[in-house]
Amino acid sequence: MLVVNQVGRLSDRLGRKNLLMAGMLGFLVLSVPAFLLVGQGSLVAVARGMLPLGLSLVCLLGTMSAALPALFPTQVRYGALSVGYNLSTSLFGGTTPLVITALISATGSELLPAFYSMAAALVGTVAVACMKETAGKPLAGSPPSVATPQEAADLVESQAPAPRF
Repeated sequence: MLVVNQVGRLSDRLGRKNLLMAGMLGFLVLSVPAFLLVGQGSLVAVARGMLPLGLSLVCLLGTMSAALPALFPTQVRYGALSVGYNLSTSLFGGTTPLVITALISATGSELLPAFYSMAAALVGTVAVACMKETAGKPLAGSPPSVATPQEAADLVESQAPAPRF
C-alpha cells in the first residue's frame, strides 16, 4: 500500500497520463518475458518475472483513483464512474479466467495469458493516449478552491453579475 501511495504522489507531480502510459507500456513490452520467467518455476525466476508486472500494475493502481473521476463532469461523475468501472470489471475481469483457460485448451500455448495482457495493454495505451491530462487541474464542473479569505472575496467579486440600469 505504501508503494501505491508514493505512485499516487508521483502522478500529481509527473502527470497521470505519464504513469498510466508507463504501466500500459510495461504490460505491453514485459508480459512475454515475465511469463517465460514465471514458467521456469524456480522461486527466483518467478520473483524476477512477477516484479516487472507488479511494478507496471502499481503504476496503474496508484494513478487510477485520481485519473478516473477526473474523466467525468461533476453532475454525472459518481454514476458514470461506477457504471463504467463496474461494468468493465465484470465483463473483462470476471470472464478473463474462463476465456484464458479456454484459449490455452484450444491452442495449447501457455503464453496465452501474456498475449491477453498485451492485448488489454494495447487497448489501454490507446485509451490513455486519448485522455486529457488532469494532474494539477481542477475537476470539470467543480467550484474553484481558494487558499485565503482575500482570494475568496476577489473570486466572488469577479463572478458577481454587473449591475443593471
